[in-house]
Amino acid sequence: MKNHSIKRIVVLILASAAPVAVAGQALADAIVTDSMCGSSHKNMKIDSDDRCVRSCVRAGAKYVLWDRRSAYVLSDQKAAERWAGK
Repeated sequence: MKNHSIKRIVVLILASAAPVAVAGQALADAIVTDSMCGSSHKNMKIDSDDRCVRSCVRAGAKYVLWDRRSAYVLSDQKAAERWAGK
């Protein structure tokens, strides 16, 4: 009986930690880009993604966080400039 209870506790701990690990991984796969180009900067023909992002923002686009599915407009546009293309 005692051994069965320990197994349940271990399973509950692992199950509750899984969403946290997945959420952390999703954030690591995100990139700060711009609302005009999104995930691809190839059409702009600028030598680096960070320069393209900054150029698009100067032209009126917004900094966004792209997670390979959706773009989220960042509330602090000034702070986002540091992370452009990264």
